[in-house]
Amino acid sequence: MSILISIDPGNKKCGLLLADTLSLSVIQGHVVQSSSVISLLNDWHSNNKIERIIIGNGTTSKFWELELINHNF
Repeated sequence: MSILISIDPGNKKCGLLLADTLSLSVIQGHVVQSSSVISLLNDWHSNNKIERIIIGNGTTSKFWELELINHNF
C-alpha cells in the first residue's frame, strides 16, 4: 500500500482525500470545516502509514503548508 493525503484548501472548509495509490482507490474523502482539518489528519495518520501529503494551490495553500509543518506532518 502507498497511502497519500490530498488537501484542497479553502478559507472556511477544506476537501481531504485519503487514497491508496497502488490500488488506485479512495479510502476516505471528506469536506470539513478548516478547524477540523488537523484532527482528521491526526486520525488518518494514527491509522495509516502516510507516504505523502499533497496540497492544492488554492486560496489558503501557504497557510496549510505551515500548519502541516507546525504539526509535524
